[in-house]
Amino acid sequence: MIKLRIFVSDIATVLAQGYDRVEVGRAATSADAAAQSGTFTSLGNVVVLTAGVEAYSYTDLTGASGQWYVTRYVRAAGSPPNPGGWSDPFAGDAMGYLSAVEFRDYDLTDLTDIDGSLLTNDQLDRHILTASRLVDAHLGWSPVLTQRTERHRWRDNGRLYPARRPIVAVVALTLYVGTTAKVQVPPASVFVADRLGYFEVTYSLASTYVVTPALIPLGEPVWELTYTHGLARIPEAIRTAAALTTAEVLADVKLRKQGFGGLKSARAGDASLTRDQLDVPAAAQALLAEWSSQRLTLR
Repeated sequence: MIKLRIFVSDIATVLAQGYDRVEVGRAATSADAAAQSGTFTSLGNVVVLTAGVEAYSYTDLTGASGQWYVTRYVRAAGSPPNPGGWSDPFAGDAMGYLSAVEFRDYDLTDLTDIDGSLLTNDQLDRHILTASRLVDAHLGWSPVLTQRTERHRWRDNGRLYPARRPIVAVVALTLYVGTTAKVQVPPASVFVADRLGYFEVTYSLASTYVVTPALIPLGEPVWELTYTHGLARIPEAIRTAAALTTAEVLADVKLRKQGFGGLKSARAGDASLTRDQLDVPAAAQALLAEWSSQRLTLR
């Protein structure tokens, strides 16, 4: 999940011009986002503008870390089609394994700050992100859906073995021969062998791109692969483990705010208290056992 923060500097003027929504576009690269070409796709008119409100947020549930976004003002359907210009490309903020709203539903701990005020969703999102990274450290790998670009040498069997697993999908694939010749391969023409960890250009298509002797002098054929890895959908066990860990993070933050950040142990009479280092709690570790790095290799 990727959270976008959208700011409207002069909401009154924007509304007066007849715009009432924000369209969001996503692309694999900054260049594609800026030109609205190649891997660019519109996510739709997903944000409704409100008088007096200049800060908005949108969560892209299918977005991957490393992708780029652009926005523009638009009018509602049925109004004269005259959208505003697109913004400069920007990257969103990676989120944890569940939203603040979802974490509240777990009802695991008190959600107030030390002054008694309720924690905002933005505050909870930051703590959930911290907890999610602790989960990653425990697993030994990250389920975060992430986009990555790599270069691979040509193989006659058309297979490419990415550096990161588990693989999810091809975003873009280009065959370069030297510095001048290149061929764009449609992602739909690439087979995803997710359990075996490789992509394969389909046979009929691969035969089209056989490197002929005439091209060899141009240089060694190289694939440029842009793909996503991680988990397209976070399993319930990992989400629940992140929620349990978030409760630990919140308790640790409260102690630090109260001035007990350096406290290791305390004793009062016959009673003693030892503070553990912040970590994934035992219940969460049990839930994560199925997804450990050792078991991942057997999937």
